[in-house]
Amino acid sequence: ALCSWTTCPSHIPLESPASLVNTFTRIRFDPDTFNDETYAKSCAICSADFAASTASTAIVSPPCAAGRHVFHEQCLVGWFERARSCPLCRSRLDPAAGPGTVEPVDVELALAVELSLAS
Repeated sequence: ALCSWTTCPSHIPLESPASLVNTFTRIRFDPDTFNDETYAKSCAICSADFAASTASTAIVSPPCAAGRHVFHEQCLVGWFERARSCPLCRSRLDPAAGPGTVEPVDVELALAVELSLAS
């Protein structure tokens, strides 16, 4: 059987991307902390700036090794449909894989995700 986002190599079912992202910390937008020092000013997946007007779009912080990475919730769900790692530091975020493991950067995957989210 081929592996997909619903199964891992050991055939242990994985959480859906939305379910996994739903377990991450939600961060309330504050212009004083979204300053590229505490948190990034923009989502690294879609490149859109975080703003108070994005109240309907949750900002989430995954439990990656580097910490303090923030993304729009829906952007991260889209990313997780193709990869189970932090888009910035590549820490594996799949509970079945174990915490703190780093995946090699897959440039083609990153470009494909970026293009699919832009359309």
